[in-house]
Amino acid sequence: VILLVTLAMSACKSQKNNDMNIPKINKTTEKFDTKVFESDPKSESVIKKINNKDVEVFINKRKNRYEERDSNGVTLVSFSRGSEPNSIISGYDYSENSIIGIYKEFYSNENIKTKGAYCKYGFKVGLWYSYNEKGELVETQDYDKGFDFNFKEVLSFCEKEKITLERKTSGYPVQIFKVNSAEEGAHWGINYPDFEKSVYVNIKLDGNTGKVLDTSDSPLPGWVKDGPNN
Repeated sequence: VILLVTLAMSACKSQKNNDMNIPKINKTTEKFDTKVFESDPKSESVIKKINNKDVEVFINKRKNRYEERDSNGVTLVSFSRGSEPNSIISGYDYSENSIIGIYKEFYSNENIKTKGAYCKYGFKVGLWYSYNEKGELVETQDYDKGFDFNFKEVLSFCEKEKITLERKTSGYPVQIFKVNSAEEGAHWGINYPDFEKSVYVNIKLDGNTGKVLDTSDSPLPGWVKDGPNN
């Protein structure tokens, strides 16, 4: 029994550590194959190797949209473009990491426009690369600069304060963002819903030390006494 519990705890720790790793992104130019966009709707099931495991992935192709979902219906990869001429192509890939994914934008000529790591809770991580329409690198920006108190420590802070990190696509999700300005310096912002008080709790953390600089409340949009106003 002790052995089984130990193995289970090790597996959970391993998964958690994997979620903390930033996907590898290089500055190499690339193109998007627009052939994945189908003029006629098409769905199929394929086996892909993700984190060295064979995983069943369900692919949905639509006009100007491409998606991959796992067996639980969670979106792993999603790219789309507008219907207007010269629309950019944009999307993300969370297939390797459920928390930190890769965001990319492409010009209408299929050349890469920008790419970098993005956290589901709402902030950019590490180096982001920008390119001109020829696919030539023109700018590199480090979004971790000035933040000695890093995103791993912010997520640990949330866990310590019992702030749920459940990712929601609707309703009242937890939002985490970072700001680095001349007026306010580098700081983290955490907004999470407190349904008992019917408010969003807003926490401001120092970007270098993690010290709580401010805490305030704001109304939950559309919330009434007995729940959300539909």
